[in-house]
Amino acid sequence: QIRPHKDKLGLLLWCCPGAEGFNDAFEQLYLENRDIVKGLKVHPGISGVAFDDDRMIPYLEMARKYDLPVLTHTADDPCSKISCVCNMAEKFPDVKIILGHLCLGALKDESFDAMEKYPNLYGDTAWVTMNFTADGCNRGLEDKILFGTDGPIGNIHTCGNEKFYGPYHRGEVLSKEAWEKVMFRNAIGLFKLDL
Repeated sequence: QIRPHKDKLGLLLWCCPGAEGFNDAFEQLYLENRDIVKGLKVHPGISGVAFDDDRMIPYLEMARKYDLPVLTHTADDPCSKISCVCNMAEKFPDVKIILGHLCLGALKDESFDAMEKYPNLYGDTAWVTMNFTADGCNRGLEDKILFGTDGPIGNIHTCGNEKFYGPYHRGEVLSKEAWEKVMFRNAIGLFKLDL
């Protein structure tokens, strides 16, 4: 369903380090669909494999090889901790890693501290309030926050959720420049979108 609309849509390949593990077929899947694949996605909690587990290394090597960003679920659980992501951000400084929903809006300082420390770490606003995002922008991170990269986190209606997304849609709280960066300019650059 993506390809007919590839001028507006792209997808992230789902990494399965626990069940299947990395193999040549995964890389081939990317090569056959590189016109629509914009990055990789991993959910350490679902896979049961911590982001800094050695089983993640082949995926990060592939991301480096093809200059693909990696979106990872982050939360305060053993596999999805910000510290796990930081370990890999240090080992793979040339791979751009997105902190999916910035630890679900918890551990704000830890998320933002990590983004400040590692140039290759970015943040995602899915299930993150505008005030939380504004705090990050006020810390000088407006070039590293992306609106709703992990948008389908709830269901098809997630982006219509007034609590989380109403202020984003109305352009409240942030300056016009910061709002444009968060809402679309940062994503255009990170995902190399040809718009």
